[in-house]
Amino acid sequence: MAKNKSRYAKRLEKNRHIDELNYYNPYRLGDPYSDMMVKGLPFVFITTPLLNLNNQNIKQSEFFKYMSTNNKGLFKLLNYNGFGSGESAETQINTYSSKPFIHLLSNKFKSIDINDTSLSSKQYGETYYGYKMELPGPIIDSINGGQINITFQETKDLAIAKIFKVWTDYMEGIARGKFYTSNEARRQKIIDYTCSIYYFLLDFDGETIQYYCKYTGCMPLNVPYSALQQEVAGGHDPVELGISFNYSLKEDLDPSILTDFNLVSSNAKTLLSGGTMDVMYIPQDSAVMEGARNDIYENLYENADMTSFDTAAVVLENYGDNRDKYRYKLKFFESVNFDDAENDSTTGTGLGDLPNG
Repeated sequence: MAKNKSRYAKRLEKNRHIDELNYYNPYRLGDPYSDMMVKGLPFVFITTPLLNLNNQNIKQSEFFKYMSTNNKGLFKLLNYNGFGSGESAETQINTYSSKPFIHLLSNKFKSIDINDTSLSSKQYGETYYGYKMELPGPIIDSINGGQINITFQETKDLAIAKIFKVWTDYMEGIARGKFYTSNEARRQKIIDYTCSIYYFLLDFDGETIQYYCKYTGCMPLNVPYSALQQEVAGGHDPVELGISFNYSLKEDLDPSILTDFNLVSSNAKTLLSGGTMDVMYIPQDSAVMEGARNDIYENLYENADMTSFDTAAVVLENYGDNRDKYRYKLKFFESVNFDDAENDSTTGTGLGDLPNG
């Protein structure tokens, strides 16, 4: 045994790597090329819904009147690009967000409870003596419809609670006929109060994606005012609000999620390099490296404006001895003018329309 171990140790010292896909590692020796999974930095992105916050709906709610007058910055976060705005004064939407994601919710995100995917099973072929065979069934029950919980850090002026009060009040008003959806939403058969939620788990470099998933057809269910209760001489801990979301569909680790994220993030445009596009519409890392500002290295921090990230995108990075492998990275960018960037030669970054199909 000692002789075998010595020969094994010598081979390991020479190769410095155990091919664990094809060989056993009987001594459980550490392999610098095969790291264990350690969870890094989480990020959540919640798309901006299309609430019909026009003048006529605002008049139906005193809280909406207050928000549209005193908290315009928050109020506008729940309508994307004036969707559904009509031509008359009553149907005009005067305040809206130009951002496809609600940045405040991403910034105040603390934690998320994500759901497992699991197969169902059925028993077949029972014999006279009671023996049965277990065979797998569909996974649809674990991905179609469910609930997740997201925790946010509340602000001094209750910005998180106010956002979700507007959101849930609107949904309740639609259900009761107090509010109405826009003509555009009805024409396109859009449920205007739902959103999509993207979750990324990053490595400790702050950009390499370890895990990602998407929840589609999400809607908030509660405004947790109970988190604001306090006792005399009680503690003074920061307030965190737990919001429950129902969803219609869950997807995990499908590269089409990243393509979809990029399309949403870039307002249905994609980052290009020299007029060429990756087959999955995920831009190559070289196309946007100069614009990336979330590198953790100190020399890059000194040259970056850390207060103006307003765009995020997933890019590809090649690595390995022959650069024949690739990994996904989440990059944050400074403000980009999507209309003018196509001819921008200062950053090496271009933007263009996606092809049809």
